[in-house]
Amino acid sequence: MTYEPWDIVLLPFPFTNLSASKKRPAIVISPKPYNSEQDVVVLFLTSKINVSPKVGDYKLKHWQSSNLPKPSMVRMKFATIDKDFILKKIGKMENEDKSSIKGKLKDFFSL
Repeated sequence: MTYEPWDIVLLPFPFTNLSASKKRPAIVISPKPYNSEQDVVVLFLTSKINVSPKVGDYKLKHWQSSNLPKPSMVRMKFATIDKDFILKKIGKMENEDKSSIKGKLKDFFSL
């Protein structure tokens, strides 16, 4: 399957120390031509929204219409994942959130 940018997928997202992973939703942020190969680049989503904010955090406004089960936020954690590890596509990011996340990514990487 070829995933599109802004698809929300469910996958075992690795911990930053690579000691384990946890099943969670993530946003596909790599472009469609890249996604036509074996890997995708994803951005971390979490439902732990009442934590100390970090640079780049963004609370989703349209989490329900994006088909997420709980209020969620983006955290600037990225992973390149083999598509075979994706369990399923669960939704698509709404335009308002997509625009805000693009701005957060530009600021985070000083683009």
